[in-house]
Amino acid sequence: MMLDERGESLVGYANAASPYHESKSEDLVLLAKWLEPNNPTIAFSVAELILSKINFDWSKLSDFTEFEMSIIFKIPTVYARRLSVLKEITHRIQREKTSHITHLHSPSCVYEIMKPYLSKLTHEEFYALYVDNAKKLLAISLISKGGLTATLADGRIIFNKALLFQATGIILCHNHPSGIKKESKADAILTKNLYEFGKFIDVSILDHVIFTDNGYLSFQVEGLLS
Repeated sequence: MMLDERGESLVGYANAASPYHESKSEDLVLLAKWLEPNNPTIAFSVAELILSKINFDWSKLSDFTEFEMSIIFKIPTVYARRLSVLKEITHRIQREKTSHITHLHSPSCVYEIMKPYLSKLTHEEFYALYVDNAKKLLAISLISKGGLTATLADGRIIFNKALLFQATGIILCHNHPSGIKKESKADAILTKNLYEFGKFIDVSILDHVIFTDNGYLSFQVEGLLS
């Protein structure tokens, strides 16, 4: 049972204050304690507002910047800052869980390592993963952020970073928030152009993985690279 410094049951307080299932009441208490460690009852209504807006789906916090949290949730800046810290800690924990993946020998490895970066996003983001001849991961770099249905990727940035990291191969990865595991015409054209240019400077485009929350599409597996 969760107790505050005065020995009172905060879950009991939550259950009395709101008609939620016990698990949701515990979520409210946890967030309230994070926002106001010394007196979570003060922050309980704020925690309720935040969690109800995201339907008690903690992963949706990753959709918002600190500024957006303060505006959308209508909460004090100090609370938005603490939420932002919580989000960053969570991301780091998730990335640590995939730190054992050091070589990208298959698109499934790419999918697993990119989950902490791309899961649950409502906008598109484009990443390049840089590897050596043994497909050892050298770096993961965010190339661009976009809107709901598209993002621009500058080939000059992608290949400049390849030279910086002394990479011999690049795996492209971006998400489709729609959940559609199918390349768009723009995806195909971009990949073909980058693939062809890579030949001239001896840096290979090894794959382009389209990420969704329910699976992925691999250009390499589908024979879409050449």
